[in-house]
Amino acid sequence: MPVIVDYDICDSVEGCPAVMICDAGALYYDNSSGRVQYDRDRCRDCGTCANYCAPAAVMHAATEEEWQELKQMLRG
Repeated sequence: MPVIVDYDICDSVEGCPAVMICDAGALYYDNSSGRVQYDRDRCRDCGTCANYCAPAAVMHAATEEEWQELKQMLRG
């Protein structure tokens, strides 16, 4: 399942380790917005990026239901 980024705690550094470890390019630093972005279509659902996110802003969902719950929690 995909990942979700909590932008309230994401430090969005250009050399983000979670971005650097994502060989699929699903997590990337966007120069125009100045923050880390996520492309679900490119994601391989490995969850490795979540292990490399120092502030724990990147979370990997095990199921679609869990992903929806995380989205709701972050909106709420």
